[in-house]
Amino acid sequence: SEIRNEEANQIEELLEEYPNIHAIFCNGGKSYKNLQKILGKNYKIPVFLLPSTSPLHTVSFEKKLEEWKRVLEFLE
Repeated sequence: SEIRNEEANQIEELLEEYPNIHAIFCNGGKSYKNLQKILGKNYKIPVFLLPSTSPLHTVSFEKKLEEWKRVLEFLE
């Protein structure tokens, strides 16, 4: 991953301010691991690890699309 000097978002505050958030979707493994560090493993809502949208990620576009369609289940 080429991500350097990342800054954590205030996820806990965001979830408190917007209680209608029903799931968190992480774009790749690094964001998922960082979220685990922030929230721990006992999430109040489901957290999904999705394949990175980076063109460097070796998963085919079709497979990425199939995985990312999981987001649609949570949109109202």
